[in-house]
Amino acid sequence: MRHPRPPPRSRLEALRDASRTWSDPREAPWPVMFSGSLAGLRCGVDGTDNGPHPLMQRLLALRTLRAVPFCPEDLALGTPRCMPDLHGGDGFDALEGRAHVRLDDGRDVTDALIRAAGVMVETALRERVRFAVLMDMSAACGTQVISDGARGVSDRRYQVGFGVAAAALAGC
Repeated sequence: MRHPRPPPRSRLEALRDASRTWSDPREAPWPVMFSGSLAGLRCGVDGTDNGPHPLMQRLLALRTLRAVPFCPEDLALGTPRCMPDLHGGDGFDALEGRAHVRLDDGRDVTDALIRAAGVMVETALRERVRFAVLMDMSAACGTQVISDGARGVSDRRYQVGFGVAAAALAGC
């Protein structure tokens, strides 16, 4: 049985509430956290980035934005690495001990990814990050859809949910 969560506010309500505390971006650049691979860091499982995405290039070039790139998987597991995936729940479940992150070779790396998520939260707080642009489908950074079990199988399953680091950020 999944742990009940409070009903989510609409994204618009949450954004309106958060924006009341934001400084005017014309006065100083907003610190925005990016998944490392989206910011061009070579931290993908195979040691590459995700390539130059036109929207990411435009965002990263804005003078009103200061990028704070971070890759919790790289911190926890190094690069290159085996593919980490959530098993038995989402990132919130992993933070509460009900789900696990396993590599495609079967090793459990839940604790390492939780520690890296904590460092990501500490970094976001220290840098006064306003919001984050994160890589979906990731066991660490996913914010919409994540895998339900291993990704590298022919009968891959998906679930709606957050990765471990995204869940930690959402909770701070």
